[in-house]
Amino acid sequence: MDLFPIAVAAARLVDPILKAGGGSAAISGRDIKLAEDRACEQAIRAFLTAQTPYPVLGEEEGWGGG
Repeated sequence: MDLFPIAVAAARLVDPILKAGGGSAAISGRDIKLAEDRACEQAIRAFLTAQTPYPVLGEEEGWGGG
């Protein structure tokens, strides 16, 4: 399975989320969480889970899928 085209498609999928985002942030300790971070990760996770049999490890939500 060639994963490169899938990775590129996943990255392109979130382009509108990043461009539309206003950068609303929540601060947790020393970590700054942008709403766009979570939205992008959720979109990429859903896409990768649908396109591949592999689990996904994300920064915001940990392990899932696969």
